[in-house]
Amino acid sequence: MKIGAKLTLTHVLISVIPVILVGIILELTIAGKFAELEENAHEDGVEVIAQQAQKGISDKVFDMLEVIQKNKTERIDIFFSNMATNIEAFAKSRDVAELFVQLREYHVDTKVKADGPYDISTNEYKKIWSEYGSNLVDYNDACGYNDIYMVCTAHGHVMYTVKHGPDMGANLYHGSLKGSGLAQLCRKVAKEKKIAFVDYSAYEANDNLPTAFMGFPVYLNGAMVGMIAIQLPATQTNAIVQDRTSLYKSGESYLVGKDSNGETSLRSERIVKPAVIGKKKSGKLIDLAIQGESGQGEKIGSTGAKEFIFYSPVAVCDTKWALVTTVAEKEVLADAISMLKKSDEIGEVLEKFSDDSVRSMRFNIFFMCVSFVIISLVMARLVAGKITRPIIKTVEVAKALATGDMTQHIDSKTKDETGELAAALNKTSESLSSLIGQIQKNAQTLTTSSGELASVSTQLVGGSEDMSSQSQAVAGATEEMTTNITTMASAVEEMSVNTKSVSDAAGQMTSSMSSVTSSIDDLNNSIAKIGTSSQKGKEVALEAREMSDVANKQ
Repeated sequence: MKIGAKLTLTHVLISVIPVILVGIILELTIAGKFAELEENAHEDGVEVIAQQAQKGISDKVFDMLEVIQKNKTERIDIFFSNMATNIEAFAKSRDVAELFVQLREYHVDTKVKADGPYDISTNEYKKIWSEYGSNLVDYNDACGYNDIYMVCTAHGHVMYTVKHGPDMGANLYHGSLKGSGLAQLCRKVAKEKKIAFVDYSAYEANDNLPTAFMGFPVYLNGAMVGMIAIQLPATQTNAIVQDRTSLYKSGESYLVGKDSNGETSLRSERIVKPAVIGKKKSGKLIDLAIQGESGQGEKIGSTGAKEFIFYSPVAVCDTKWALVTTVAEKEVLADAISMLKKSDEIGEVLEKFSDDSVRSMRFNIFFMCVSFVIISLVMARLVAGKITRPIIKTVEVAKALATGDMTQHIDSKTKDETGELAAALNKTSESLSSLIGQIQKNAQTLTTSSGELASVSTQLVGGSEDMSSQSQAVAGATEEMTTNITTMASAVEEMSVNTKSVSDAAGQMTSSMSSVTSSIDDLNNSIAKIGTSSQKGKEVALEAREMSDVANKQ
């Protein structure tokens, strides 16, 4: 397998295997989740979903109750704030001042006792009421108050009422009304000299029904002479609190306050669970609201059913009330409860959804893998071609070099490893071409030197032959000298006998010695020639060695 195919296969495998593994993991994971969801749907229905729906609905309900609470609290605050402003303005009006002057003069003229009642039976009083008090009737009806009072704060005399009730002419500091809410208001205004409020309590002059009062001091010539008071109309606070806009059928709001005995009771009427003002109503959350806290929660209602509740404080002057809004949990969660009853149907829907989703997921994974394989294959071919083309060209140049063609060259502008390989191969080709040229030049020089060496060798052989001949001559002379010496010895022995023979022998020996000397001279000349030839041989050998070293270095 060539490198291009190897690179393509490697790239495809590296790219595709992770995709296949991810697809398998997704298949196992998501299929498992759907199977788990399907199993839970069969085992538990949609209880979990219903519970989540219940929580979501509960959160929405509490948000709604909070908005309702804020709206009603603001409306109650505005109502009592406007009432206080109206009373203050009314207490400073001309009608009230003129009426108060007439009533005080009547108080002096009739010599009303401090601990006695205020006489309202005389014609003079009826005339004052008719001439000066009738304007207050119109004001009372326009404002929707239950009654308006003018009270002498010095003695507690009720000098005027719009309704002509049993409390008109009574003494609030003495008699049956001294412990009433109106008497408490009179003392409070006389002491604090500012607007005051007294919470609901049973009022004898109003059939012992829970009644609340608000009053403001009246001044004449800079001195406080009494107070003007109103009996609060429950209808107006009821209208605010009983507004059921955006509430469920079971939802309602109501006010709760603390009585003088420390117990808590209603300060507004209820309509969903009918109850009147003054009916006992207690609870931990109510106590928290009266203490100034706001919050939400759940409680068990008077019928034993669970209720969502939102509570917040309401301030009327220095009195703290609790505004409470409730709604039945059963009604709010009716849709979620209906979902619980349809668990089998939803379970089937979930099962079908699970199967369709798994099939769709598998198709998407398969399509993704096939697409990725095709894209990877195309990219691999492009990348492999980009890598192998320079390598193939490099192989072709290397084969040409192997056949002795030094003219091939690789054109590569890349800066990667293949570019570096091409540059190195080009440099190698150039170096080999230069080296071969130098070797050829050295070979020619070596050929010339070899010829000269052969000539010297021929001369050396000739010298060697001469030297061999001279050696043989020396050997012959030596042998002849040995014979002569032997003869000379014999002649010495015969010296005493024959002197002539000695003389002849001596002359012959002299002649032989001359021959030996001549032979020795010839031998020396041959040795000198051999030395000269040897020197030339050494020079040739040295030159051949230098040429060999140069060739090796190349």
